[in-house]
Amino acid sequence: MGTPPEPDGGRRQLPRQSPAGLATRPGPPILRRWSERIARDAFRYYPTLTLVRTYVEEHLHDPAAITMKEVARVVSYDYRYFSRYFKDKVGLGFPEWLRLMQVDRAAHLLAHSHVSVEQVAHDAGFRSVRTLQRAFKRFCGLTPAEFRSNGPHVSRRP
Repeated sequence: MGTPPEPDGGRRQLPRQSPAGLATRPGPPILRRWSERIARDAFRYYPTLTLVRTYVEEHLHDPAAITMKEVARVVSYDYRYFSRYFKDKVGLGFPEWLRLMQVDRAAHLLAHSHVSVEQVAHDAGFRSVRTLQRAFKRFCGLTPAEFRSNGPHVSRRP
């Protein structure tokens, strides 16, 4: 696998919290609920996950660059091992975590800019506006347009 073992043999289970960025930006309450499922310090404690987060943040605007296979290659892990490792350490599967990061980025852009929803979809790494709308509705209970008009702290989900 080419990478030195993680501290404590990779067996430590960490408390849950939000990924980088979610706790520091205003966002809909539902994003905070989803983010509570994510391991608290996984992205700080495990160097491999720090590298994953950095890579994703740098390439978020380019969805073709962020596949689980590509990220596994970046950290020199086998694709299947990386999938299990990520879910074990973070508490969410990589695709779900990535979608959460994209929705978080879109929520931030919707709340703090006046660019079109089409541009927000592109800048947050969604392949289409429809994909953004489905993901936003899933995580926030609102469409991007409803979110923008109602403000960042509104959510229809409990």
